[in-house]
Amino acid sequence: MSNQWLLITVPVAVAGLALLLIFVRRLVKAHRAELVLSIPLLAEQEITLETAGDFLLNAEGPRLTRAFAGLDYELHALSSTSAVPLKPLLIPYTSSGFSRARLSLRRFEIATPGRFRLTVSGLSNPAVARGNNLVVTHDRRGGIVGIIVVVVFSAIGFVVGSVLSTLLFLMNR
Repeated sequence: MSNQWLLITVPVAVAGLALLLIFVRRLVKAHRAELVLSIPLLAEQEITLETAGDFLLNAEGPRLTRAFAGLDYELHALSSTSAVPLKPLLIPYTSSGFSRARLSLRRFEIATPGRFRLTVSGLSNPAVARGNNLVVTHDRRGGIVGIIVVVVFSAIGFVVGSVLSTLLFLMNR
């Protein structure tokens, strides 16, 4: 009877490992591919967005930085006087490495590509801004969440399949 279970648990572990490796690579690729531009944290600057679509304005800097606390952001198209609405996020997207972290601040939609003026108010000390960037990325949060769900379930399948296979193998000895 235990050998029959091994015919199930071993493939579950192998499939879980294969899916885990595939989707972790996809997660890393998706995270890298979404970058549109990275600019230093300055009070005012012009940026160019070459494609229309949904974007995120992100803060990027050393882990636990307070440089972005209390700042407010405005985005204006240079071709018109109207401001682009920068909407706050209900659940901010965060990604971090060993020394740097990125936190999504606002989302916005651009109907027409072009040049824009980004204004940051509340930036009192420019020295605090050194080493910190504002990063514009494509808003791909939905796809990334889906990939994360697949990674979690494939990891569970790998661990459960491996543990059960090992226990069943040891019990048959």
